[in-house]
Amino acid sequence: MTSATSTATGSDHWVRFDPQGCAQSSSYVDEIGPLAEDAHKQFVPKVADRRREAAEGWTMERLTKQEWRERALPCFQGTCTHGKRS
Repeated sequence: MTSATSTATGSDHWVRFDPQGCAQSSSYVDEIGPLAEDAHKQFVPKVADRRREAAEGWTMERLTKQEWRERALPCFQGTCTHGKRS
């Protein structure tokens, strides 16, 4: 799991990205804690599933509110271009 470092607090989010870069899960850092591993456990409770995701290229990233709006919100709104083929 990767963890983007951030100095902002309060509204930071943990975001779980699939291998194509599409956001699949999100929660406030304050609700989960500062470690990417804890966020991954929250989103994916089974150890075997977390290991599989890590091997497949899923990532956990800590985003500021602005980064979340730019990178994750379009995925949750269905307006991102991840996984869409031309």
